[in-house]
Amino acid sequence: MSDLIRFSSARRTARANLHAGWLAGGALVIYDEGFGVPEDADTAITDQTALVTFDIPDPAGDVSNGVFTAETLAAALIDATGTAAFARAYDSGGGGIGDYDVGGVGSGAAIELDNLSLVEGAYATVVSFVVTEG
Repeated sequence: MSDLIRFSSARRTARANLHAGWLAGGALVIYDEGFGVPEDADTAITDQTALVTFDIPDPAGDVSNGVFTAETLAAALIDATGTAAFARAYDSGGGGIGDYDVGGVGSGAAIELDNLSLVEGAYATVVSFVVTEG
């Protein structure tokens, strides 16, 4: 099975706009790895710990040429100590949207945090949240 799919610019932009709509007014939760990152966004969160939750504004961000770039997310109070491993986004009704990789500044991950080592009671900052549609 091929993993190569290249959409036209117009289709990538349409997908990115749909993605932005799902995110609008939702939440972005950063988790530790637990005993492993879930296989996909349909896999329940089990032993992974929610470290910090960011509110996503409405509108969620801008789309240009198939790339969604989130609006600035307000810093959020860290709920538990741990190392950020992945994020799951939820729509405004609490339904799961998808999982995203998390990395430090300059990592190229979809979500870049100011620090991956999160400490309960401190604040975390999303430096960038950018998704490029295939």
